[in-house]
Amino acid sequence: MTLYYSFIVILIVAMLLRVVFSIVRKNTLRKRLVVLLFALFACSTTIGYFSAAHLSQLRAMRDWPTVTGTVIESRIVGEKAIVPYVVYSYDLNSNPHLGTSDLGTPAFGNKSKRLNEAETLIADYPVGTRVDVHYDPVDPRNSYIVSAVPWNAYAQAGIWLFLSFGSAVVLMFFGFKSKQAVR
Repeated sequence: MTLYYSFIVILIVAMLLRVVFSIVRKNTLRKRLVVLLFALFACSTTIGYFSAAHLSQLRAMRDWPTVTGTVIESRIVGEKAIVPYVVYSYDLNSNPHLGTSDLGTPAFGNKSKRLNEAETLIADYPVGTRVDVHYDPVDPRNSYIVSAVPWNAYAQAGIWLFLSFGSAVVLMFFGFKSKQAVR
C-alpha cells in the first residue's frame, strides 16, 4: 500500500514540476510565487507522508500482544511543555523491562489547560497501579500503555494533507491560466 501512495505522490510531483517549469520561463513575480508554492507543496507532502506513516504505525501497534505491568513512577514534567510522565515495568519470560509514557498528551496548547490535563491523567496512574502494557513482539523493549491514537496525530496528518492538496491545486490553476494566456 505504501508503494502505491509513493507512486501517486511521485506522479503528482512530476505533473507539478511540469507546471512549474512552464511558468518559470515567464515573468518574475509569478515565477517567485510558483516556486514558493512548489516549495510549500514539496515540504508539506514530505511531512504529510511521514505523519501518515507514523499514524499507520500507531494503528498497527494496537494489535501488539499485552501483558500486565506496574506503574513505578508517575509525575508531571516540563515547564513550558507540560506533560505527564509515567514509568512502568513489565516482565516477559522472566525478563524485566521498563517503559515510559506521556499518555498520548501533546506538548502544546494553553499552559494551564496542559497542566490540568496532565494532573487529571496522572491521577489515573498512581505508583503501584496495574496497567495493560502493549509490547512489540519483535522487540519487547518497545511498548506503550495507552492504546488510543492521539488526536494530534490525526490533526497533523490532516493539516499537511490540506496544505499539500491546496498548494497542488493552486499550482495547477497557475499552469492552466498560463496556458490560456498563450492561446
